[in-house]
Amino acid sequence: MLESYLSELSAFGDMDGDYPYFDAYWQDVDARWPYLFLEGESPVGFALVRAPEEGGVDFSMAEFSIVPGSRQRGYGRMMASAVMRRHPGSWNVAIMAGNEPAKAFWPKAIAAADAQRVRHGLDEDGPFYRFVIG
Repeated sequence: MLESYLSELSAFGDMDGDYPYFDAYWQDVDARWPYLFLEGESPVGFALVRAPEEGGVDFSMAEFSIVPGSRQRGYGRMMASAVMRRHPGSWNVAIMAGNEPAKAFWPKAIAAADAQRVRHGLDEDGPFYRFVIG
C-alpha cells in the first residue's frame, strides 16, 4: 500500500519512490506508531504517526491513506479521527501544496475528531493544520 500511496502522491509534486523512515515505525516504538485499517480482513488504508523532534507539537500525521476503492465511504474520516483520539495532545497535519483531495479531507477529519484550538496556516511546504485533541 505504501508504494501505491507514494505513486499517487507523485501527481501532486516531486516524490521519491523510497520511504526511508518506514522501518523506524517498527523500531522506534516510543516515537512512531503505524496503523493498518481493515474492513473485515481486507486492508483499506494506513496511517503513520510520529512524535516530531521539533516544531512544538506532540504528534504529526506523517502519512495517511485510504485505498481508492474504499474512499468516499467514510473510512478516512472515521480512521483519522480514531487515530488522533488515541494520541491526545497537540497535533500537526501538513498537506502537499497541490493535493486538493487532502485539502478537502483534513478539515472534515479534524472536526470529526472534536479537535480544539484549530489553526490553519501556510508555510514553505504547503498548508498545515495545528490543533489539540483532548
